Amino acid sequence: MLAGFASPAQQAPDADVVRIGPGITPPKLTHKQEPAYSPSALDAGVQGLVLLQIVVNEQGLPQDITLLSPLGFGLDERAIEAVSMWRFKPGRKQDKPVKILATVEISFRLSGRDFDEKAEQRRTRFNAIVWRLSKTANAKPTEQDVTAMQDLAIHKYPAASYALGLWQIKGDGVPKDAAAGLNNIQKAADENYGPAMYFIGKAQWSGDLMPKDPVKGLSLIRDAAVLGSREAQFMLGRIYEDGKDVEVDLARSKRYFRLCAASGAPECQFKLGQLLIGSPQRKESDWLQGIAWLELAQGHDFDPARKAAATEEAKLTPEQSQWVARLRGQLERKE
Repeated sequence: MLAGFASPAQQAPDADVVRIGPGITPPKLTHKQEPAYSPSALDAGVQGLVLLQIVVNEQGLPQDITLLSPLGFGLDERAIEAVSMWRFKPGRKQDKPVKILATVEISFRLSGRDFDEKAEQRRTRFNAIVWRLSKTANAKPTEQDVTAMQDLAIHKYPAASYALGLWQIKGDGVPKDAAAGLNNIQKAADENYGPAMYFIGKAQWSGDLMPKDPVKGLSLIRDAAVLGSREAQFMLGRIYEDGKDVEVDLARSKRYFRLCAASGAPECQFKLGQLLIGSPQRKESDWLQGIAWLELAQGHDFDPARKAAATEEAKLTPEQSQWVARLRGQLERKE
């Protein structure tokens, strides 16, 4: 569905791009291409909203399509593909066609399935704020951002409680208040929000901001890892690799690194590749898999992986190189 044309707070991508406001006639949709479901999304029964930012140019064509709030399972790509085929009557300023910055929501719904539209709107609202702040180094939340996040937290959206808590601890856009921040993050952790569980667990593990309790902290970090927190998975991989307050357990370390490596985290791919290659009793299959992980990390522009991958690649036979290439396409999960 067309969500309507918004006026995003971030700076327009080009000097000749304008936002909706006084004296501006917004573009009008004249042709709409509905997106198709991806097979993986159908299999998983995924529903939700994809939020995109677009520029409608002087000819009424969409360009500079940017993903603000993803849904995954191949639906983001389907949404972008559909919107690229939309056509508009151009927006105008002083009766002349101009480029207009806009946001659109693409809704994916399955017939006969329940769909919580309000929950999806909260998710996309949250992701749009996070996306905008991520585009500028050291960006601080605006008063509008804080108000929106507080409203989302009141409506018990755990990710918003977590973000608001971080802002309070750091004093970003709000008065610095570590106690209030921890309270908000704890609320999100109590709702089984993985990043918040990881934050509280890490604080308990290290004794930073909270009384030190390594046993309780480690347990919470493990729970966060099970719920998909990449940070928790990476930290556990390092803990069992280094043996800090636990026995060294490289098998368990590799298991945790593998979880976040498969989800596309390059630092996890690099560490897993190192462990597989550096194993004193490694098999050829471990070595080849390790090279594949290093190459995946390199593909994500993770610089430490470049030299390590090149060193190992020089030892490969042509047949082994082909095997590594096949592995590389299989190891990382694709949505």
